[in-house]
Amino acid sequence: MLTYALIFLVILVVMLWLGLGKKGDDAPAPAPEMPGTVIRIPDFKPIPRRPPVVTEPRPAPVVIGVVRDGNGAPVDLVIPEITLGENDQAAWSSGPTRDASAGKLEIRFSPNASPFGATAFTVARGGVVKSGAPVTGRPGLSRLDYTVLLTTADGFLLRKSASLTIRREGAQSAFDRPSQTPVQEADAQFGTVIRLPEFEPIVRRTKEVNEPPAREVRIAVERDKEGTPIAVIVKPDNLILNADEQIAWTTGPRNERDGGKIEIRFAPNATPFGGDRFITARGGTVKSGTPAGRGARRYIVLLTTADGALLSADASVTIER
Repeated sequence: MLTYALIFLVILVVMLWLGLGKKGDDAPAPAPEMPGTVIRIPDFKPIPRRPPVVTEPRPAPVVIGVVRDGNGAPVDLVIPEITLGENDQAAWSSGPTRDASAGKLEIRFSPNASPFGATAFTVARGGVVKSGAPVTGRPGLSRLDYTVLLTTADGFLLRKSASLTIRREGAQSAFDRPSQTPVQEADAQFGTVIRLPEFEPIVRRTKEVNEPPAREVRIAVERDKEGTPIAVIVKPDNLILNADEQIAWTTGPRNERDGGKIEIRFAPNATPFGGDRFITARGGTVKSGTPAGRGARRYIVLLTTADGALLSADASVTIER
């Protein structure tokens, strides 16, 4: 009996040893360690920051409307007049995009009389353009005129003069002080003078350009006894043009006091030429090219004088065959 007991014990030990060895072989191998140093970032809370607060001058809406006749053609503009304080700004618009009065807006001030940081403001149909706060000036009320150009959705160009009032309470600033022209002294104060070497220009062959004959339209400024510009004179204001001719708009020699920068504007849907805008500097001439249409066409003349006044007038051209 003792012998059988010893044999049974030996068999049991062998079976247990075999079972433990197989289980150890099936166990997954430990993952190899990755080389390098592991840096653990501690938890932290982001620094609370206040969002930037943008403060702009209080906008004063100026909604410009279009008056149409019984046939639906635009004939006039309705422009409300506003009064702005030192912390106000004008917000020009022509209403929603789908509105019949909506159109592209251009606001033009005289360069010598703009109360804002710019003299021209432009916005697309349905948009709003803001002027910014007026520059500091003399205390009191000042009434300023400006010109509104509106191009309707159906291609008509309208013009009308408008005005706004600036109410200032601050002291006089540098914008209102008389300008002082510095006196030029000896060249030595400007440092080294660089003189360009003499050279001969490259000889180029002149190319003859045969352009159509031009009919001149002279544009001048009418002034009162004090010399203040008050109106634009267009001669002739109704030009008869043949189909093979072109217009030459001019203000005469640059040194003339009645000249200025001129801008000719046609309605985009009614221009008889290749463009609807013609611009030339003071003393220059701008030509239209030959027309492509027939009949009478109205256009607007904008003139900026040498002393910074902006004036406008209406004129027309009749194209014959």
